[in-house]
Amino acid sequence: MQFTVTGPYSPHIECAVCTEPWSHPEELQCGHIFCRRCLDNAAMRQCALCRKPLVGRKPPHFVIVSQTAEVAVKCDEADCQWAGTREQSEAH
Repeated sequence: MQFTVTGPYSPHIECAVCTEPWSHPEELQCGHIFCRRCLDNAAMRQCALCRKPLVGRKPPHFVIVSQTAEVAVKCDEADCQWAGTREQSEAH
């Protein structure tokens, strides 16, 4: 299911690949953070920002995860009026 961001968010939680707030953020060994989907889809071999090799991924600090969970989104399915936060969208 796809969702569209509807509310304001800090530019500090924006993915450099998709330019949206991070969705399921993952931190690289170099310290940069991207969406899990962007890392998987791009089949990147190096960080998009610093060009260091991709060696490993880990969940970022819980504060970052909580900031991304609070981003306002709406459902993109036809005839669906659901809107809420990214965290709430997991159950939609």
